[in-house]
Amino acid sequence: MRISTLPSGSNERVVLRLLDRQAGRLNLEQLGMHPDVLSKVAELIGKPHGIFLVTGPTGSGKTTTLYAALGQLNNRSRNILTVEDPVEYYIDGIGQTQVNTKVDMSFARGLRAILRQDPDIVMVGEIRDLETAEIAVQSSLTGHLVFSTLHTNTAVGAVTRLRDMGVEPFLLSSTLLGVLAQRLVRRLCPHCKEPHEATPAERQKLNLSIDSPSTIWSPKGCDACNNSGYLGRSGLYELVVVDSEMQTMIHDGASEQKLEAAARKNTAGIRNDGVDKILEGITSVDEVMRLLREKELVPLEIHEVKDSGPKGSGLKISRGSMSSLDLALVTRQMATLLQAGTPLEETLGAIANQTSKKIVNRTMLGVRGKVVEGYSLADSLGQFPNTFPELYRATIAAGENSGHLDAVLERLADYTENHQAMQQKITSALIYPVLLTGIAILVVSGLLGYVVPQVVGV
Repeated sequence: MRISTLPSGSNERVVLRLLDRQAGRLNLEQLGMHPDVLSKVAELIGKPHGIFLVTGPTGSGKTTTLYAALGQLNNRSRNILTVEDPVEYYIDGIGQTQVNTKVDMSFARGLRAILRQDPDIVMVGEIRDLETAEIAVQSSLTGHLVFSTLHTNTAVGAVTRLRDMGVEPFLLSSTLLGVLAQRLVRRLCPHCKEPHEATPAERQKLNLSIDSPSTIWSPKGCDACNNSGYLGRSGLYELVVVDSEMQTMIHDGASEQKLEAAARKNTAGIRNDGVDKILEGITSVDEVMRLLREKELVPLEIHEVKDSGPKGSGLKISRGSMSSLDLALVTRQMATLLQAGTPLEETLGAIANQTSKKIVNRTMLGVRGKVVEGYSLADSLGQFPNTFPELYRATIAAGENSGHLDAVLERLADYTENHQAMQQKITSALIYPVLLTGIAILVVSGLLGYVVPQVVGV
């Protein structure tokens, strides 16, 4: 049991976390991975050296997954050492060290200490800073297999996070073996779950074709599950295997969107795993949708679009375009939100929702839709060439490739605002001479059309 206490205004807040000792004895086959993912994970952790990461939010089962991996490798012939905060489960045959800030025993210092113990496999509870990340990288380069966790929403997000910490891309590309992202969903109670035909709305949510299985299950509630409809939990997973293509992209500083698109060529995403578990009767539509909505991987609304154009024309784009003033404002908003740490998809959605102009709303929702599909921001903006000029898109692409999109957007916002201000000054400066020219033309026309003929007639 782990206990956390916090004094508040008039009382004491206490949170209890119950730890199941059996969770530390689970093997990888019991975690609910798809057979393809399971075989790839087993292959990755069987490598002699390198870094294998598990990512996800707090409480997503990252430590349990790492314990299962260590348990599979714990055959008494390997020296396995860990640094954890805290040690949640003790495993026979593994040397486990706990972080203690009171005596200055941090992850970095603990990792340095256990590397002097001639380990074969090292597990670091979490990579929190550049120092720990650099030691982990150097450990893998010197022949150690390193396991650790990161708090990122996606598997490829781990690459971006490590680059942001300061790990050199060439080191990352040569040491990272793979990244497993995971979430936990509640399992349907096997005693009371009820099958039913998927409704049209559920088919749309799951993106099921007409030929796909249409039977899914929903919770009911019984004594076995305390009338909750759920009993136990299962994991949803997405795996990124760092193959030669991924190594090259990481080394070259490819954007997170491009890495995501490349990763999905080889393994399915976490949304696909959720759909599979729904169709297998492991969990419900509502449970998976709740989880994925937190990652913004599902549509909030679905509308039928009547296509009056040619078939296969792709994304439907309004003929109108945003004004230069709107472009300057949108660029500044993107720069501000990204610098505040807001995810790109959420940033685009927020800009679309807060505007009162339909053209801005349609444009930003269109860009967001392409980004969610895995396209880079520059490629997504390319769907609206009348609004986003080629130079603008090229600058965005440079920011994505360098990993400094927020800084590039900040400079681009300054440029677009200055450009808009200059246009306004030029327009204002031209009003007076244009007005005088117009008056002069009218006067001359009057003279030529009326006064001169009168004089000639006399």
